[in-house]
Amino acid sequence: MIRVRANDTVLLKFTFHDNGEPVEVTEPRADIYDPFRNLIATTSLAATSGFQYYTYFTPGSTVGTYFAVAYGTYGGRTIYSTSQVSFDVVPYTPLALVTLEEAKSYLQIKGNDDDDLLETIIFGVSRLILDYLHRPLLVEEVEERETLSSALVYYLSNYPVVSISEITVSETSLTEGTDYYLDSDTGRITFAAAQSGSLYVRYTYGFQQIPEPVRLACLKVVAALYNLHSKEGYSRRQIMSYVEVPDPRAREKLLYEVKSLLDPYRKAVR
Repeated sequence: MIRVRANDTVLLKFTFHDNGEPVEVTEPRADIYDPFRNLIATTSLAATSGFQYYTYFTPGSTVGTYFAVAYGTYGGRTIYSTSQVSFDVVPYTPLALVTLEEAKSYLQIKGNDDDDLLETIIFGVSRLILDYLHRPLLVEEVEERETLSSALVYYLSNYPVVSISEITVSETSLTEGTDYYLDSDTGRITFAAAQSGSLYVRYTYGFQQIPEPVRLACLKVVAALYNLHSKEGYSRRQIMSYVEVPDPRAREKLLYEVKSLLDPYRKAVR
């Protein structure tokens, strides 16, 4: 299930099949329904290579499970996408990797007395995790320019790459699979022939949902800091101040677990 924060934009992907085979359709569209099963939008779909169609949608602030159904014309008849696409809109605190309710569930807290404290810890931990990762986590569209000189390889500044909408060298358009090949996980573009001139790339990158290991790392640190506050009775604590954890072995174990969860998503500084 795709999870997005309220008012964020989500990428929806669809494929169409006829007799079990992927097909290209004309006039592809998608109907999008809100959590109350009201039709709230009908949007045209763009096509990519490999019989895949996509659209971007910003659901607004209503939380709950949305779903979208795509359809198009093939062989003179209307056919529908192989499956519905569902996504959850959740009320994340700004810059928070987990919700207050998720943290309370993880900590098995039933009351509301410490909500303000928990939100402060969540916000601080989330900010520090994003700083450690050197990247935002949600889907964004960016433009990038560089001057190439006989380049066979170019690394985009942001990854993983969702899609490249435009790429030119000295205003000449390049085609994926013919003029270049993309490794979406690393942002590596490999050119079929050496390229020189002004490179322009417009592309979308990021994660359609916050990776679960990152969310778990956030919950672990939030829980450690909250439990430290509860046990020692302090009214205020410096967020992520590991030196104050009384047991050095517990501190080292927490750091090891958190780094193991986060490091696969950490952006290399080039």
